[in-house]
Amino acid sequence: MMIRICGALGLAVALAACSSIKVNSDYDPAVDFEALHTYRWAPDFEPAGPTPGVDDDLLYKRIHAAIDFHLKALGFREQTYPEPDVWVAYHVGIDRKIEVDTMYHDHAGWGRRGYGYGGYGYADTVVREYDEGTLLIDLLRPGSGELIWRGSGRTRLKELKTPAERTQAVNEIVGKILGQLR
Repeated sequence: MMIRICGALGLAVALAACSSIKVNSDYDPAVDFEALHTYRWAPDFEPAGPTPGVDDDLLYKRIHAAIDFHLKALGFREQTYPEPDVWVAYHVGIDRKIEVDTMYHDHAGWGRRGYGYGGYGYADTVVREYDEGTLLIDLLRPGSGELIWRGSGRTRLKELKTPAERTQAVNEIVGKILGQLR
């Protein structure tokens, strides 16, 4: 059930770029989310591996702790017996992206964009590659594992040098994702 999408990045990269986190969620409208109060981790929740850059026990521990923290802040409590209201799982992915910017220039303001007389100009095109990280958090129906809620967060990855920076970045993205739940 747990699938890890892979990508190649070093340990120093975690979900970051706080102000540019894009979040989204989808859910089963037949579910009464106000009636959900207990959770546990999906029974077969185990990191798949090894996947360089994503299969990182320290990153998994940070994500796991952040999800626990934010679910409890939303009023959930962890419960293993009897069966809880939902199971929780997450998935991490990294995609290589390309960004292309073209800037048009004309000479001395007399070109196409200057006074409209034609003229000579040139264009500069800059191509940049970057990595985009995605974190999916799933709430599943106990027993069947049917997806009832999925929250996602995407952001451009940047290098984070300290464990505190990595923990803060993970806490922020998890908080923004789970903030869509209630």
